[in-house]
Amino acid sequence: MLEKIIIELKQFGITFNRKSQKEDLIKLTKTVDFDFPNDFKDFYLFANGYSDYIGFERQHIWDINKISEENTSLDKVYIKFCDTMLSCPWIGFSRKDGKIYKGYGLENEFDGNAEYVAETFTDFLKLLTCDSKKLY
Repeated sequence: MLEKIIIELKQFGITFNRKSQKEDLIKLTKTVDFDFPNDFKDFYLFANGYSDYIGFERQHIWDINKISEENTSLDKVYIKFCDTMLSCPWIGFSRKDGKIYKGYGLENEFDGNAEYVAETFTDFLKLLTCDSKKLY
């Protein structure tokens, strides 16, 4: 499934960063104190994120360093890993249920009131392939 999604994203002309190493993922897991799901890890073993245009906005799936910089174990509600240029300052995993949410930088979002996006990281990637309005 991941391979098919990556092929579809490449058709948008996206250039992925070079792959991450397992050691980088282990360090990230320890830094943010979050056990990322296997589909997330598999993606990062293929590509350490990207920054490119999809549709009308620039998408950023952050590289491991940016995820580490933007999150710590003190971030109690969400582990952010992505943003869109204008509409959405962050997309990330909920520590509570492991699902993916988005936020617009509002204070109440960090009380657990962010907007639901997808069940899994793979579902999130599928939304990217169709430039879903759910992401904006």
